[in-house]
Parts: sequence; C-alpha cells; structure tokens
Amino acid sequence: MTIIICLDKNNGYQFGGKRQSTDRELRKKILELDDEIRCDEYTSSQFEDDEKGKLYGSKDLLVAP
Repeated sequence: MTIIICLDKNNGYQFGGKRQSTDRELRKKILELDDEIRCDEYTSSQFEDDEKGKLYGSKDLLVAP
C-alpha cells in the first residue's frame, strides 16, 4: 500500500473548504502508480472523466469495491 498526501508549504491542502489548486501532472503520476487507486469522493472529483477508470472513490475507503 502506498499512501499519498499532498500538502502546501504550510501543511494545508484546503482553504475555505476548497482545494487550493489542482495539478494535472501530479494526477498523471498518481495514476501511473498502480492499477487501482482508492480515494475519497471529493478527491475523485478532481480527476477528468477519462482518468477515472483506475479510481475507486468512496466515503468508506476500507470497504472492498
């Protein structure tokens, strides 16, 4: 299992309940890591429709797909 956490220089990832930025190159690298990527529903919404084939977005990440 590989855990990925993206933080800004102040150790934050959201401001006012919204992501500070999106990074297409970072998403591309994440998708190259494995055949299945588990993430919460909010994170999966950051990916383009054609990128979502490997994603398993759920409120409960511990439940098998």
